[in-house]
Amino acid sequence: NGKPLGGAEVQARYVGFVPDDAWCYATESGQDGEFAIRPAQAGIWIIKVKHKALSGEDARKLYDFESLTTTLTLEVLP
Repeated sequence: NGKPLGGAEVQARYVGFVPDDAWCYATESGQDGEFAIRPAQAGIWIIKVKHKALSGEDARKLYDFESLTTTLTLEVLP
């Protein structure tokens, strides 16, 4: 919504990290919505940001929370 997303769950992993369904780095965004990741090695990295919030009043009868997830894939050079 054009505002910083503080307190969001952030996870990262490089392609080839074992096991395939795990993340090798996790942190949380600060109140300003910013976070830092220090890649352990070069390669293709996937960063996932997940936000969970209470649903609006109209939707609360159907579900309690809304969960929003976005990913970014980038290459880290040596």
